[in-house]
Amino acid sequence: AYARTRASLEAYPNTAELVVVLRGEDHVSGILCEKDEIHASVLANRWATTDLTVRLGNWRTALADGRLDPPEVDRPWMFCMDPYTWLRDHEVNRASRGPNLCRADLELLRSTLGKYAQRPAPGALSVPVYGVDAEHAGDFRRATIQLADRLGLERTFLGLPASADTRHVMAVLSPTAGLPAEVAEAWAAFRAEDRPA
Repeated sequence: AYARTRASLEAYPNTAELVVVLRGEDHVSGILCEKDEIHASVLANRWATTDLTVRLGNWRTALADGRLDPPEVDRPWMFCMDPYTWLRDHEVNRASRGPNLCRADLELLRSTLGKYAQRPAPGALSVPVYGVDAEHAGDFRRATIQLADRLGLERTFLGLPASADTRHVMAVLSPTAGLPAEVAEAWAAFRAEDRPA
């Protein structure tokens, strides 16, 4: 999907673009939260002919307002987040945590994710964090495992080196039996193909 969208460091697609190249525009609906007014306008124009709505503002506000609750229609779902990185508890300054993610944010997600988990349709939450060192990666994993355990979700973690000392890490949590394991297998196969011979 990334190859088909011609993704690059300068122009990377959001998750909706990846779904569209794999499944078509009639298979995407939901809400995109974007706090930057210019980016929100560009996204709104892009998705104007689909069932995807762009909300200007912070995802935390949309979550608190119930705008990110599951739709009435039961269909496969993805709850995707795209924070910059993970902040450990002692690093969190509530006034400036903005685009980053912390343990308190996972607690905010718990109620809404629980509603999705109760639906019969398959689905998953994906949460990547970028450029984390070993301590931050460990704290992120512990916090997401705790969230998964509280909601009875299966989970897996995917990783990719970011530098000599840091990694990009993604947590995938799902109520759908076997889905995280399938994601992990597909990721391992992809990484094996991606390595030079």
